[in-house]
Amino acid sequence: MENDLGALYDAQEKCIKFGFWGPHAHVAEAWVRVFPPLTETGRGEGHKIPMHKGDGDKWYCKVPLGDLPFSLPPQSPTSGAGERGAGTEREEERLEISKRGDEVDREGKSGALKEAAAKEAETKNLPGVSVSGIGYEFLLRPSWNDCFHAEGEILTRRDPMALSCDFDSNICFVHDPEAFDWEKDEVPLVGHSELNVYELHVGSFSGRGDGLPDPNGGNAFANATSHLEHVKDLGFTAIEMMPVQEFGGQWGYNPRLLTAIHGKWGSPDDLKRFVKKAHSLGLAVIFDLVLNHGSSKLNSLWNWDGYGPNNCGGIYFEGGGDTPWGRKFGFHKREIREYIKAAARNFLKIFRGDGLRLDSVHNIPWDLLQEICGDLKANFPGKALIAEVTPEDPKLCKPLGEGGCAFDSVWVHSTYYDAIKVMKGEKSEHHFGMLRGMVDLHKGFWKSSQATNSILGSHDQAGNRQGGRNDGKHHRYIVDLLGGRNNWHARSRVRLLFCLQAFSRGLPLIFQGHEIMQGGWWHVDQGLDWGLVRGGDEHAGHMMETVRQANLLRRSSKDLTDEFAQAEMCHKDGHNKIVAWARGGFLGIANFGERQWDGAEYGVCCPWKDCSVRQVLNSQALECGGWDESWTVKGDATTRVGGDAKVFAKMPKLAFLVFQKV
Repeated sequence: MENDLGALYDAQEKCIKFGFWGPHAHVAEAWVRVFPPLTETGRGEGHKIPMHKGDGDKWYCKVPLGDLPFSLPPQSPTSGAGERGAGTEREEERLEISKRGDEVDREGKSGALKEAAAKEAETKNLPGVSVSGIGYEFLLRPSWNDCFHAEGEILTRRDPMALSCDFDSNICFVHDPEAFDWEKDEVPLVGHSELNVYELHVGSFSGRGDGLPDPNGGNAFANATSHLEHVKDLGFTAIEMMPVQEFGGQWGYNPRLLTAIHGKWGSPDDLKRFVKKAHSLGLAVIFDLVLNHGSSKLNSLWNWDGYGPNNCGGIYFEGGGDTPWGRKFGFHKREIREYIKAAARNFLKIFRGDGLRLDSVHNIPWDLLQEICGDLKANFPGKALIAEVTPEDPKLCKPLGEGGCAFDSVWVHSTYYDAIKVMKGEKSEHHFGMLRGMVDLHKGFWKSSQATNSILGSHDQAGNRQGGRNDGKHHRYIVDLLGGRNNWHARSRVRLLFCLQAFSRGLPLIFQGHEIMQGGWWHVDQGLDWGLVRGGDEHAGHMMETVRQANLLRRSSKDLTDEFAQAEMCHKDGHNKIVAWARGGFLGIANFGERQWDGAEYGVCCPWKDCSVRQVLNSQALECGGWDESWTVKGDATTRVGGDAKVFAKMPKLAFLVFQKV
């Protein structure tokens, strides 16, 4: 389905090929209405071009560029202008290029040839023109029309395969896949076990305390691109973007179309620039996709070709059933399955993503998950595939041949809830069991990278749509649940948990705001507070330094990213709430209690004897918000592990300490 539907620009034939699928409507006639690129006077009324019916209830037409009833601008020699002319800078760049001709030719053309190409561009049908920005929409007259009373005899529809659309109309935009300059795009060579993930919401990652333009005015991708050094500086190796598919809700999990990006945030080229910049900083990009249901608001696929008896939703949704967020797709249809697979491929091929996180996979049939993952593994080997499901199911990671789905990792929500219980003293008799699952792997997983852990909470736990109301267990940033960012004990507990996560097995994930000890809750109007990042806030500075040090230790230590290195619980002191684990040549000690030992007198059992160790991490270091005397030894200094297999250490309260065998 993805090979012949949508708007496909063919540079060799110098034409645009349009196609759509419309089975149940028994379409009698169909057209594509084409609009010129946006100008100061608008787009005009457009021009209707007839389509013909092909096999499989599909409609097609091919439009040579020379037959378009309007002129096209010359193609920019830079990384491509936005499909909608989004952004004053790109529009000025386009105008300037059209004034001076194509001075820089990507194919190496010189002088006279460049001048000729510029003249050819003016004739609208020769090489060198830009098709990006051409608008279009489909029109159809169905013989079965359940939309007649609301819309009339002729239905105007968006292209289900569009990459970008005008948010407030049915106009979609032609995309030239070769126009963007990916030259020198350096894809990070990060193994799955080395992923250290920073989750962000593009629309709220900027615009609060940073002086940048309104993210929802077409600037979110560009704004976020300018902030990527923040993520790099903290030592993360990957970014996971909450959905950028065009959505009708607030957080992004209500897709209007599966392939189109959210136009209020910018153009496809803006998103490509984000990915290219991330790659240049050594950051992998993981896209969060919703493939199981359509939007409950502004759904562009609802009754798409007029067919929709009994409110079934039409060809894309009939027989799909409901979810709490919208109608499921009609997974029993081969066309729908191909559409879903095409959407997943787009984000890896067109936008060069390094992985995908599929939301709510329990709402997708198991055999379709196998089909999706099998297709992606075959076409994009090495890309990370992550599943989100509650409760977590390790079988998703089993190979296809063993009945699994071949996912590389699964989100493990329970680590967060276990952390809350441990920190609040709930179910104390089960603390050691919960801690074992947090530091090692939850039952059923056999490789470290198969469990994606967010001990501090992801957007699901920090997010709040109820104006801050919560149950004391989630829907606020964890520092708020533990006492607030102005409470020293709460901040100490958060630093402890972050360092514990960096030391543990599994892939660590943190949601935007945790790294600056942001209080309150997250919502689209409660974004990342750049005033805390850049304003010299003491608590934010301490947490960011903790994050840097813990991430650096993890990234520089193979024992902490090894897929199969176990985490051995070697010390349990239930009375004082002190636990220790060994991972290869590292000993991690967590003091969850309020008691502390200011001298090197607390003995911690470890798996080694008669050797030296040095301290390499301390969540209560002075620069992290603690005090300088909390170290047992600093720098290259060492202390001894005796013949009794114990290291005697200072034990600051509410701290996580790491010692390395030397």
